Amino acid sequence: CVVECSISHAPGVESWSELFIANTQPQSRIFVTARGDQCVPLQCFHCEEAPCLDVCVSDAIYRSEANDSVVIDPEKCSGCRQCLLVCPFGLIDTSHSSTGVIKCDGCGDRIDRSSVYHDLLVMPLRAVVTNR
Repeated sequence: CVVECSISHAPGVESWSELFIANTQPQSRIFVTARGDQCVPLQCFHCEEAPCLDVCVSDAIYRSEANDSVVIDPEKCSGCRQCLLVCPFGLIDTSHSSTGVIKCDGCGDRIDRSSVYHDLLVMPLRAVVTNR
């Protein structure tokens, strides 16, 4: 899931091998933490009452009407990083390529998160499981 996330957010890159050819620095929006001998992927919970959305002074963070995800418009982000401070799960990060921040976008416009096929198409190994 981390590799797929990195590829899907690298401009002009369609595969892992293209990341090396393009010499880009991929940045996943998924965090991985160790719990005992297990690795656990963590991504944004797209909170119903999202504190990051409430604290954003530039209105860069909004709820997508397309898939109900809480997303960031990098063009509007002022880089104040207040959202990093209020995220209760610590799942917002600074961007390598700009002064703004990044977070999980729920696979953006690639697939409807409410689709029953989301886990199968985006995460075929079921590394990330969503509650429905």
